[in-house]
Amino acid sequence: MTDSEKWWAPALKDLAAQLSRGPLNEMRKRILTTRIKGEKLKLDEDTERMREFFEREIKRANTRKENMRKRLNEQSDEVRKLTEENEKIRAKLKKAIDLMQRIHKAYLEQSHRAEQAEEQLAVAKEAFENIKEANKRNIRLCVIDEE
Repeated sequence: MTDSEKWWAPALKDLAAQLSRGPLNEMRKRILTTRIKGEKLKLDEDTERMREFFEREIKRANTRKENMRKRLNEQSDEVRKLTEENEKIRAKLKKAIDLMQRIHKAYLEQSHRAEQAEEQLAVAKEAFENIKEANKRNIRLCVIDEE
């Protein structure tokens, strides 16, 4: 903060150093408003009441910081739990996908085998028809030879 922004008495410098700019600006506004005027505090004064005011504000700011840390820790715990749950779900999905891939591969192999069997059946039918025709010819030839 610049010197022109420092509204507290030099003797309160150590107390002011414990607060960030936000709480210090809030304190200044509160001193200037009717809420604090009831205590008749003035800017740049070094009184026991001003010291008490600083100490209350330091305690309030520290309480806020601590509550924020607690909320962040709770959120961190929640994020950690969600991450663990996501990891469990991911593992289950991976197992399911692997199983589906194995089933699909088996289906493709069965389909390929079925296609091969159909092709072999067609070849066998054709061979059977060829043999049947050949037998008919042979029978005709045998009949012709006998005559």
